[in-house]
Amino acid sequence: MRIALFSDIHSNYHALEAVLSDIALRGVDRIICLGDITLKGPLPKECVDRVRDLGCPVVLGNADGCYHPDFHPDRFPPQNASQVAARADFHRHLAALTRADQDWLQNFPVHLAESWEGTSVELFHATPGDNYVLTMPWASNEQMVALRSSESTQMAAFGHCHRAFVRVVHGFTVMNTGSVGLPFDGDPRPSYALVEAERGRLTMCTIIRVEYDAEAAIKAARTVGMIGWELFAHTARTGQFPG
Repeated sequence: MRIALFSDIHSNYHALEAVLSDIALRGVDRIICLGDITLKGPLPKECVDRVRDLGCPVVLGNADGCYHPDFHPDRFPPQNASQVAARADFHRHLAALTRADQDWLQNFPVHLAESWEGTSVELFHATPGDNYVLTMPWASNEQMVALRSSESTQMAAFGHCHRAFVRVVHGFTVMNTGSVGLPFDGDPRPSYALVEAERGRLTMCTIIRVEYDAEAAIKAARTVGMIGWELFAHTARTGQFPG
């Protein structure tokens, strides 16, 4: 069984199309999105429509939860320039998305537990219980193991930190898909994860990088009047956190 996992699109439709085009060539049996379809990018409506049309499972990311009526931004004061810009640009996202779009985004499950050919897997956006906690590639083994809610889990896959990696800790595989729309690991190419499972074990866990037209995405950000488009452009060109 071959599975494609992707996460953190952040309204970058050009990157999303490049990733999905590559996935279409890989002969996958299942596609799963690990959240954060919108915010911090130029084209939220296009990304929502494209992911919804896939009909694939999606887990709730912190950005997706922003559309819930009970969400109060004041509980999460911005910590950096990127967050300040995202808050200022949020009204544009609200105007671009219908009420049905927003309802769809806010109602994803926060956690999925699946069995792939007898392989036990947990899927979430950041951690099983908190969508705002960052687990970086250099986190301790103890932090990695804590990502699973059951000792029988053989793999956990997530996004959120925008840094793609695969680690194996005492036989437990931890995979971060990286980001489709805003990679922060120094490689500006969109990333996603490709996994194969067979007879109760993982036979492949790899990160795929895809070329795309970043300048077209930057042009779209400027055209739609995205607040913070300069920060978006910096990451699209460098693969670095914009500050």
